[in-house]
Amino acid sequence: MEEGPAAASGSPSPDELIQRPRTHWIEPIADDYAIATDADPSERAIMRQSIRLAFVAALQHLAPKQRAVLVLMEVLEWSAAEVAETCKHQCCSE
Repeated sequence: MEEGPAAASGSPSPDELIQRPRTHWIEPIADDYAIATDADPSERAIMRQSIRLAFVAALQHLAPKQRAVLVLMEVLEWSAAEVAETCKHQCCSE
Protein backbone atom coordinates (compact mmCIF):
# COMPACT_ATOMS: atom_id res chain seq x y z
CA MET A 1 0.00 0.00 0.00
CA GLU A 2 1.45 3.34 -0.99
CA GLU A 3 0.80 6.49 0.94
CA GLY A 4 0.08 9.76 -0.73
CA PRO A 5 1.97 12.98 -0.10
CA ALA A 6 2.20 14.13 3.51
CA ALA A 7 -0.08 17.10 2.91
CA ALA A 8 -2.87 14.83 1.68
CA SER A 9 -2.75 12.72 4.84
CA GLY A 10 -2.52 15.70 7.19
CA SER A 11 0.89 14.56 8.48
CA PRO A 12 3.94 16.80 8.22
CA SER A 13 6.82 15.77 6.02
CA PRO A 14 10.02 14.63 7.81
CA ASP A 15 11.62 17.96 6.87
CA GLU A 16 8.91 19.81 8.81
CA LEU A 17 9.37 17.82 12.04
CA ILE A 18 10.61 19.80 14.99
CA GLN A 19 13.29 18.27 17.18
CA ARG A 20 12.06 18.77 20.72
CA PRO A 21 14.02 18.19 23.92
CA ARG A 22 13.32 14.94 25.76
CA THR A 23 11.34 16.91 28.37
CA HIS A 24 8.47 17.14 25.86
CA TRP A 25 8.00 13.37 25.60
CA ILE A 26 5.95 11.08 27.76
CA GLU A 27 8.14 9.44 30.36
CA PRO A 28 7.47 6.53 32.70
CA ILE A 29 5.40 7.48 35.69
CA ALA A 30 7.18 7.48 39.04
CA ASP A 31 6.21 4.67 41.40
CA ASP A 32 5.02 7.18 43.99
CA TYR A 33 2.28 8.38 41.61
CA ALA A 34 1.10 4.95 40.42
CA ILE A 35 1.72 2.72 43.42
CA ALA A 36 0.64 3.40 46.98
CA THR A 37 3.71 4.25 49.06
CA ASP A 38 2.25 2.52 52.12
CA ALA A 39 1.66 -0.79 50.26
CA ASP A 40 3.66 -3.78 51.41
CA PRO A 41 6.42 -5.05 49.07
CA SER A 42 4.34 -7.91 47.65
CA GLU A 43 1.47 -5.52 46.77
CA ARG A 44 3.94 -3.12 45.14
CA ALA A 45 5.36 -5.98 43.03
CA ILE A 46 1.86 -7.00 41.93
CA MET A 47 0.98 -3.40 41.04
CA ARG A 48 4.17 -3.02 38.97
CA GLN A 49 3.38 -6.24 37.11
CA SER A 50 -0.16 -5.01 36.43
CA ILE A 51 1.20 -1.82 34.92
CA ARG A 52 3.55 -3.83 32.68
CA LEU A 53 0.69 -6.06 31.55
CA ALA A 54 -1.45 -3.00 30.78
CA PHE A 55 1.35 -1.62 28.59
CA VAL A 56 1.65 -4.92 26.70
CA ALA A 57 -2.13 -5.02 26.24
CA ALA A 58 -2.08 -1.45 24.91
CA LEU A 59 0.69 -2.38 22.45
CA GLN A 60 -1.46 -5.17 21.09
CA HIS A 61 -4.20 -2.69 20.18
CA LEU A 62 -1.91 -0.35 18.24
CA ALA A 63 -1.58 -0.53 14.48
CA PRO A 64 1.75 -2.02 13.32
CA LYS A 65 3.18 1.36 12.31
CA GLN A 66 2.18 2.94 15.64
CA ARG A 67 3.68 0.02 17.55
CA ALA A 68 6.94 0.34 15.58
CA VAL A 69 7.14 4.08 16.26
CA LEU A 70 6.50 3.56 19.99
CA VAL A 71 9.23 0.93 20.27
CA LEU A 72 11.74 2.93 18.20
CA MET A 73 11.22 6.10 20.23
CA GLU A 74 10.64 4.82 23.76
CA VAL A 75 12.78 1.66 23.82
CA LEU A 76 15.56 2.50 21.38
CA GLU A 77 15.38 6.26 22.10
CA TRP A 78 15.41 7.28 18.44
CA SER A 79 14.58 10.90 17.64
CA ALA A 80 11.36 11.78 15.83
CA ALA A 81 13.39 12.67 12.74
CA GLU A 82 15.14 9.26 12.75
CA VAL A 83 11.81 7.45 13.08
CA ALA A 84 10.26 9.54 10.31
CA GLU A 85 13.18 8.82 8.01
CA THR A 86 13.01 5.08 8.73
CA CYS A 87 9.24 4.93 8.33
CA LYS A 88 9.42 6.81 5.05
CA HIS A 89 11.57 4.01 3.65
CA GLN A 90 10.23 0.94 5.43
CA CYS A 91 6.89 1.41 7.19
CA CYS A 92 5.10 2.63 4.09
CA SER A 93 5.30 -0.87 2.65
CA GLU A 94 2.59 -2.13 5.04
